[in-house]
Order: sequence, then C-alpha cells, then structure tokens
Amino acid sequence: RGYLDTIKVGAADQLRIYAQILNVPFAIVRSREEWNVAQAKLGHINHILVDCPGFNLRTMEEVEWLKEMIPPAEMDRRLHYVQSVLARDEETFDIAARYQMIGFHDVIFTRLDESSRQGLILNFQDKFKVPVHSFGLGNRIPEDFEFATKERVVDFMFKLSHRPKREDTHG
Repeated sequence: RGYLDTIKVGAADQLRIYAQILNVPFAIVRSREEWNVAQAKLGHINHILVDCPGFNLRTMEEVEWLKEMIPPAEMDRRLHYVQSVLARDEETFDIAARYQMIGFHDVIFTRLDESSRQGLILNFQDKFKVPVHSFGLGNRIPEDFEFATKERVVDFMFKLSHRPKREDTHG
C-alpha cells in the first residue's frame, strides 16, 4: 500500500495498521522519485493501493501536484475514485469532474451501511459513464468490502435484499 496523504494527523499510522491487518507491505511516498524505489521493492506485488489526500482540486496547483504524485503511468496504474454515498449529488459531481482531469477508471462507493438512499450510485454512473468497482459496507477490513456486480448494484438501488443494520460497537 502506498501512502501520499502526509497532511492528516494520524492517517499514516491508521493505514499502517490496516496494512498489518491485511498482511500487506506499507510505504510512504513523498516525491515522484520515491515511486521508483517503491516499484523496485514492490515489483512482485500485483496491486498497490494508494491513499491520497482528499483534495477538492480547486486550484491547478493541487491538480498538478496530484498528477505528479500518483503512480507513474508506466506502472500500469488503474485509478479508482472513492465516493461516500452520503454526499449530495451536486457536490459529488463538482468534485468528481475536477478529478476527471487526472482520470479515473471506476468508482468505489463507501458508507452504504449508513445510508438508506443509494441514488447517487445510479446518478454517478449516468454522469461519468464509469463502472462501479466495489462497495464499502462498514468499518471492518476486509469483511465489509464487496466487489460490485450488476446484480448487487440493482439490489442496493431497489433494496431487494435485507442488509442487517450496523452493529453498535460502543457497548
């Protein structure tokens, strides 16, 4: 797992713990050149997950910085846009349109366990014409991660199957 978000306090430690839970390597990348080092060390790995700062990309400087910092195209990268279903369509579309300047191949929707409405899934696909990659259905890693299928998207949209409510873990 690569890590670019050195801005949020404690985020690196949290991701390091996730990497330990998943039993995968972890690295922090602070410059474009460090990708070469990471690639040399992780060349045998099929997938490298990269967590980036949650920029709104309001300035071209942020866009250019992110373009420089994501894995180079030579690494045969595949970029996923991660989106909470709790967000409003207008705000989501505005930010996702800016991320299109960088390019993304598909979308991962999170926080489905906290929402009773999943219309954003359909609306996002209609607007950006990208497939849904997967869903985040809770806080447990990797148990609450599910790859998307056409049937599961329809299931979420029309509430065809019963999904248990998130358990209260606070006692």
